Amino acid sequence: MFADLPELGSLVNSVNVRGYQVTTDQYRAEGAHPIVDQGKKLICGYCDAPTLPCRLPVTVFGDHTREVKFITFPFVVGADGTKVLEPAGDQNPRYLSALIEYAAGRISSLGYARHFKELREARVPYTPMIAEQARVAAVLEAWDDAVAVAERLVATRQDRFVWVQSAVLTGRVRLLGCAQAWAATPLSRVLHEHRTTSTGAESVFSVSVHRGLIDQVEHLGRSFAAASTEHYNLVRPGDIVYTKSPTGDFPLGIIKQSKVERAVIVSPLYGVFTPASRELGILLDAYFASPDATLRYLTPLVQKGAKNTIAVTNTQFLQGRVILPSDSAETAMLASLVETCLSEARTAESQITLLRRQKHGLMHKLLTGEWRIPAGGDSFAPGGPAADRLAETAE
Repeated sequence: MFADLPELGSLVNSVNVRGYQVTTDQYRAEGAHPIVDQGKKLICGYCDAPTLPCRLPVTVFGDHTREVKFITFPFVVGADGTKVLEPAGDQNPRYLSALIEYAAGRISSLGYARHFKELREARVPYTPMIAEQARVAAVLEAWDDAVAVAERLVATRQDRFVWVQSAVLTGRVRLLGCAQAWAATPLSRVLHEHRTTSTGAESVFSVSVHRGLIDQVEHLGRSFAAASTEHYNLVRPGDIVYTKSPTGDFPLGIIKQSKVERAVIVSPLYGVFTPASRELGILLDAYFASPDATLRYLTPLVQKGAKNTIAVTNTQFLQGRVILPSDSAETAMLASLVETCLSEARTAESQITLLRRQKHGLMHKLLTGEWRIPAGGDSFAPGGPAADRLAETAE
């Protein structure tokens, strides 16, 4: 049976990480040991610092981010805000990690302030029965494995797309049967600045580095448009949008294709161009999805002496050259390849989303005792008889 709701702090101990924590400037792409911090990624980097001496497995809680990770391998503790938690008694570590995740999802966000005090004081459903804890842990571990498989599939799809960008979309690797030489082509030959403005009825969009065109109200909480948007640029589906505002790894701007299925508007600070064909738009969007490709294209166009300013005009933007296929048939095949890669990646990502939603719903029901696990617990395994109900019951 499930006991009265105890405070989570009575069930966990905080591991002392003093002397085993590294700062962000010590993160490397390679190293002897993985680094785990409070960010979303399971492993945020590598280094040669000593690993944390602790009783694995443990749970990492992001004091600022409220991210929760169940860690089964030796690791180096990342930057400030990374809390490492272990059972205060003989609780099952995976069961306890689920309780921490349950509590973290219910404490209020304090922005970038610390949340560990609220986490410790959170009341959680708890069973002291070790056998019951073990059954819950076994089921959740099966779902962890299913999510991990899906994540590896997404990573494989992403790696393949990166290879397509760097090898196939540059002409270094050719499709079978395609022999016609590629040519350095000015964008002015394949893009047209249509200069169409708002009718007053369209939604205002911005351009995101990672998400492309986004609705300001939906994604940013409000519109940042001027009082009158009559001078805003119209963006039709498939148009290429260039933002001249420096940001992060894109100090000279961002180049994205609109995937929105209706006409929208953007600030006059964006250049809007219509591709000569649907296929060329797909290729250019895939090519410029690489930050390196964007910088290589834009850097020669910057006016001398200009630094992080709106220095590349729309006219200058169209003067740069990109190596493109000369054969329209090859262009069509390449566009089809890009669409296939992106579609497969979206399908894999959707599978992860579904699995996580199902796992979240199952975890809630098992921890609260609403669902009890029979001997074997097969009905709660991924793909089992109960799995198809979980997405509907997830909170």
